[in-house]
Amino acid sequence: MARFPWACPWEYVKQINEIKNLFNEVFIEAIGPNAAIIEKEIEGEKIYAYYNPNLAGFATIWEGDEIFLHFLFIKKSERRKRIGTALIKALLEYYKKPIKLKCLIKNKNALAFYKKLGAKECSFGESIDGPYVLLSIEKILDPTL
Repeated sequence: MARFPWACPWEYVKQINEIKNLFNEVFIEAIGPNAAIIEKEIEGEKIYAYYNPNLAGFATIWEGDEIFLHFLFIKKSERRKRIGTALIKALLEYYKKPIKLKCLIKNKNALAFYKKLGAKECSFGESIDGPYVLLSIEKILDPTL
C-alpha cells in the first residue's frame, strides 16, 4: 500500500539521494541533457514524495499568491499507476485552490496527462528550455489516469 505524501523543506528530506537520482533521470528525459542542480532548482519549495513502498515520485510546490507546481517527476517504472494523479489530487485537497504549472510544449506526454486531468491553458511563453504553456488545474476531471 502506498504511503502519501509528506512535505517538508529540502534540508529535512531523508531520502535526498533517491530524490536527486530521480530528479536527474527525469529531468534529462523531459527537458534535455543538461541536468540542473536540484538544490538550486527547488530552493524555497516544499517537496511532496510518494512511496509505493519505495520512492515512486515527487512533486515540488512554490507557495506564494498562487500555488505553483514546479516539478512532478514519476519514476519510469512507476508511471501509469495513477501516482501523478494521486499527488495532484492530494495537493488540490491540501491547498484548496487551483494549482498553476508550466509545461514545455515538447513534453508531449506530460502535456497530454495534464490536459486529461482537466488542466486549462492560461497563456504561452518562452523559456531557455523552449516554448511552454501555463496551465491551471482546479479539479481532476479524470481520476482514472
